[in-house]
Amino acid sequence: MAKNNSAAVEESGRQIAHARKMLASIQEVNRRDGVWNEHVLHSEVAAERLVEKLEKELADLKRQSGH
Repeated sequence: MAKNNSAAVEESGRQIAHARKMLASIQEVNRRDGVWNEHVLHSEVAAERLVEKLEKELADLKRQSGH
């Protein structure tokens, strides 16, 4: 179980890093291009929520594994 949990913690960490990069990229392009509309706002909010969800899941996994 601990081995599976460690793998899950690692995978969650990778997913968070990827999601953070996606969010930063979306924000950088949107600000650079000065694009503000409902679709752009939705893409940022969706990326922010994904990062928050993954961070919460990672914290739960770490708590379960004793990290």
